[in-house]
Amino acid sequence: MTTNIDANILNLVQHVELNKIGWWDSVIQRLIVATLWMDGKVDSMSVDDLERALKSHFDLDLGVRLNPVIDQIAGIGNIIKLSDGKIRLSEACLRTINSDVHEAEEIIDRAKKAFINTLTCDEITSAEKEQIWGDFNDSFLRPFIKNIGANIYELLNVRSVNLDQSLLDTFLDHYRPEQKDYLFNSAQLFLTSIDQNVRSYILRSLNTHFCVEACGLDQKTIRSLQNSLGQAKNVTLFIDTNFLFSILELHENPSNAAALGLIELIKNLSKELNIKLYVTNPTLDEARAVLRGTIDSLNGSRITPNMAEVAGRYVSGLSRKFFYEVNRSNTPLTPKQFFQPYIDNLVLILRTKGVEVFNEDIAQLNTRQDVVDDIITQTEFEEKKWGEKAKAYKPLEHDIVLWHLIKDKRRIGVDSPLDAEYWIVTIDFRFLGFDDYKKTNNIIIVPICIHPTTLVQLLQFWIPRSQLLEDTLYSSLWLPFVFRDLDPQSENITIEIVKTLGRFENVGDLPKETIIGILVNEALRQRIRNETNVEKQIELVREALIEQNLKAQAQIDEEKSKNKGYEQILQEKEAAITKLRDDLQTTRTELAQEREDRQGLSSELASIRQTLETRDRDEFKKRTQQKYSIIGVIIPFFLLLLAWFFITTNFVNLILYAGVFTGVFLVVWSWLFDYFGEKNKIISETGSFKVYHSIIKWVLSILGVVIIGIMTNALYDWLKIAITQFFGQQKP
Repeated sequence: MTTNIDANILNLVQHVELNKIGWWDSVIQRLIVATLWMDGKVDSMSVDDLERALKSHFDLDLGVRLNPVIDQIAGIGNIIKLSDGKIRLSEACLRTINSDVHEAEEIIDRAKKAFINTLTCDEITSAEKEQIWGDFNDSFLRPFIKNIGANIYELLNVRSVNLDQSLLDTFLDHYRPEQKDYLFNSAQLFLTSIDQNVRSYILRSLNTHFCVEACGLDQKTIRSLQNSLGQAKNVTLFIDTNFLFSILELHENPSNAAALGLIELIKNLSKELNIKLYVTNPTLDEARAVLRGTIDSLNGSRITPNMAEVAGRYVSGLSRKFFYEVNRSNTPLTPKQFFQPYIDNLVLILRTKGVEVFNEDIAQLNTRQDVVDDIITQTEFEEKKWGEKAKAYKPLEHDIVLWHLIKDKRRIGVDSPLDAEYWIVTIDFRFLGFDDYKKTNNIIIVPICIHPTTLVQLLQFWIPRSQLLEDTLYSSLWLPFVFRDLDPQSENITIEIVKTLGRFENVGDLPKETIIGILVNEALRQRIRNETNVEKQIELVREALIEQNLKAQAQIDEEKSKNKGYEQILQEKEAAITKLRDDLQTTRTELAQEREDRQGLSSELASIRQTLETRDRDEFKKRTQQKYSIIGVIIPFFLLLLAWFFITTNFVNLILYAGVFTGVFLVVWSWLFDYFGEKNKIISETGSFKVYHSIIKWVLSILGVVIIGIMTNALYDWLKIAITQFFGQQKP
């Protein structure tokens, strides 16, 4: 028998395993039926009266869960709904309850007799035996079952049990020392009895304990869990527009009660959890836009109470709330008079509900590619699924940007509700369906969007069960309703709890804190599962998204199939193109080689041309120089020789004049030779001409001076003679 298990682990294992099979839902149904039997078996009860009775008897507030549970009980025929809205137990249910109560009372009476029969001491009176039986249950059996839980099942299946007397100290301390031994023996005999009534009594007591444990953990366990898990957990909730309208009671919506219940629960959990509510600026903008749109759609006319009563039957949402308030207040109002204060003071009003503004800039998410892809996909889905009722782009953008904001806020790889911290609270089932679709596709592990009803279940884990509920269930008046024998399902869950406890007993590889964390996460995962009506509506959206995704995938597969032929043709064309490319490359290589050869020939031809041009230029220069030499030197010299030869042979007396002529000729010739040579670029660039040019400049300069001197002397002599002759003729 597993007895070395930590009390917190024991309580958690039982709580987790019991709620895994919906034990708490079964207990709620039993308590409702029991309340109707106790308070309304003579007459019917209204749902409001039933709600008040549950609160009074058990400190149990089911809130929005009450009506769905009533519907479930009515569905199996145990409750009859009357035309006036009241409810009562069916006749068949009454007969079953009477039979069960009678059977439970008989089992209790037989077990008491069996215990009293073990008290063989003659000194004990009948009244004392009755008192000992009560003490045995209150001081030993009930605490003993609470301490070992489902392990009591194993105890009943062994032939002998050696109880540690310390387990009975609380019970035995009430009695004299001489009474303790036989009272201890009586307890051991009772626990090991083969009497079916005794075994049934103990197992029914275990069943009752399970009912209590399924209701929730006690205050001591909650405190211990918080200490084991460390500092208080942070829960940051972002609200969307619909939830905002629900907590402000601005629209008629079935989830309004759940939203308001959540706000109230958060206030009560301020010591256990650090819960913060936020609203983003885009959500505020969207809410204001919806309110302005409602004002415009109602045309701004003043509505009287009579008009509101009629009009309210044909509208929904914000408009219906407006008409309801006009009718309730019995005061004519315009839509602007009613809604404008919310538009102008939205942040202030939300703060009264505990909601603060999240002021971080999230505009960059609107253009991030993964966000845009989700918006486009969801827009296409909305148009195909809802047609004219599809969400517009802006509301979808708001929702998906908010979803990605929370996804980014969470740590990567978060796989437990305990560590998720960030959530979106919404009553929008399309938004919840989108989130569930993402979870189905393994984009996230823990949901990001959560319905307030589900969140209430999640947070209620941290609310200790009511002591009034526990005391009431164990009271003699109400005990028969939960004091049931173990049916096959109950027996199987008992065995499963024992196995689970065995796995955690004396675990060496995991510390206690880790085991507690594992079990708390499992308990929260169970609570995060949506209620049936919420889950059905979410499933509709999720399945539609999956269907659209499957259709899109089928179209893709069909296109892939069609494209196989195209791919083969494409491959053939690509092969032909590759061959053409190879041929083209070969041609390009040959052309490049030919171009290179041509460039070589061109270079060689250019070199030859340059050589020829150089040679032609040199030849031309040479011919020019020769021609100039012949014309400028040889011919004049030859002519001068002929002139001298002719004069010397025929005119000897003219030799003096010939000499003067020769000198003048040489001077003129030298100047002309230099002048025309300077004009000719080829002649002027020759070295010999440059030397000649330099010399002739000096020679001509000197010769010029000499000639000028001679001419001056000649002129002087001529003038002298002329003057002498002139003056000589004038003398008498």
